[in-house]
Amino acid sequence: PALVGRIAYPLYDPQTGRTDVWIAAGGGADRYQLAQCMRQPDFRGDGRLVLNGQGCGTDSLWAINADGGERREASHHPEDDHPTWSPGGGEIVYSSSQQGDGQWRLYRHSIDGDPPQSPPFIPLGTTGLLGRFPVWLSNGEIAYNGCDYGFGSGGNCGLWIAGAEGGVPRRLTTDSSDRAVDDSGGNLVFMSTRAGSWDIYRVLVDGSGLTRLTAGPGNNGLPTWSPDGRSIAFLSDRDGQWAIWVMGADGSNPRKLFDLNGTPGPNWTEERITWGP
Repeated sequence: PALVGRIAYPLYDPQTGRTDVWIAAGGGADRYQLAQCMRQPDFRGDGRLVLNGQGCGTDSLWAINADGGERREASHHPEDDHPTWSPGGGEIVYSSSQQGDGQWRLYRHSIDGDPPQSPPFIPLGTTGLLGRFPVWLSNGEIAYNGCDYGFGSGGNCGLWIAGAEGGVPRRLTTDSSDRAVDDSGGNLVFMSTRAGSWDIYRVLVDGSGLTRLTAGPGNNGLPTWSPDGRSIAFLSDRDGQWAIWVMGADGSNPRKLFDLNGTPGPNWTEERITWGP
């Protein structure tokens, strides 16, 4: 099928050390720079994005339209990281080390009005829910990378799923490298080094149907669902240079969309690409 919508992706400038967010049409045409000193974009259903600012005086989370308009600060802490929209688009969830104790916690709050100066973390006991790289699922739950600190031994790591209101999470996968990236109708795509190199997997949020979608060569990661749920775009250096690729929902027919003409940066596994309307 024809690829529709837009893909937002990071592009790193090694001379300045700056990462910027760019947008391309679904097929790779009409590329333009959306925002400087921004990372980890996530599209909302109406085309608005939430981003993680880094450098240039942007060190917090931001919301912005795909044409660059209506830019608003969405948090107040430089440690805030990897924001994702709620299914209804009125809230964001993100990870942050803003408490200053070396722990990453998950936070959520409304995107309307001024962001809270001291946002509440998602509750679990007295410490809050510890973890990173959250993804708000279409069923209202939140998937994240973490271990069973505070409700187990702390040695069981992988992907976990928690209610947005907090409480004891349930374990989804069992490899500590598993990193959730995007969900479509209960199908979670994630990246992992469980087989050696970075590759892409899919699993249902009830834990069934675990499927490996890529098997090299090179690194494959940062998968994102197309708006219609029929395709998955991802980042790969399989042919010797970084590019955006696309494949079917079952991993079939992988093909290159366009070269990045650069690199996603030294910490590319912490980045995100996102496919929106």
